[in-house]
Amino acid sequence: MRHHPVASLALALTLAPVLGAQSGSTIARRVAAAPDGEVRLAYTTRSDVCGDGRDGVSVGHSMSFYDRGESYGSWNRMRCVDGPARVALTVQGHKVVGVRTRVGGAWSSGSSDMTDLGRVSAPEAAAYFLSLAQQLDGGSHQNPLLAAAVADSANVAPEMLRLARMTTLASETRRRAVHWAGALGDASMVAPLTELARANGTDGSSADDV
Repeated sequence: MRHHPVASLALALTLAPVLGAQSGSTIARRVAAAPDGEVRLAYTTRSDVCGDGRDGVSVGHSMSFYDRGESYGSWNRMRCVDGPARVALTVQGHKVVGVRTRVGGAWSSGSSDMTDLGRVSAPEAAAYFLSLAQQLDGGSHQNPLLAAAVADSANVAPEMLRLARMTTLASETRRRAVHWAGALGDASMVAPLTELARANGTDGSSADDV
């Protein structure tokens, strides 16, 4: 199959904000070097992102609640404030075993086993969390894709689609990837997500997620 050079360049430029930071990620090295406990980092969010500073995060028309998954709708009797994103990683044996994403609010006082990485690059954070999704089992406390979805200046929809197609990933990770590819992608996502939903409608990536 022949590839048009202009189209190939456009695709490369589209993916560059995310994929360019994956190799040798500074964040990954800093997290790996941290002692067991909690590792905190913060970064700028997309313009359509807000949160309640605790469990609720809104990304455009998509809403996410810690431990309760994603849905579409609007806030009801809940104050939604702008970022930054505040992500707390639970680290054991120099490996991440938990990811909790908040938007807005402020950190509570840290304990002796807390490491604060401070403000980091939003595109690099998105790349790090997309990569991390391939290392976790997709449990309720392991949701790095939300952390990637809220990051500013990163087009994550194409990478979400790639993750959704990876049959080696946990079904819950793939379901979340389908959700975010649809929520953050443009019209070009409709056909591949519809095809994916039809092919994998029994493994958690159903048409309802598209």
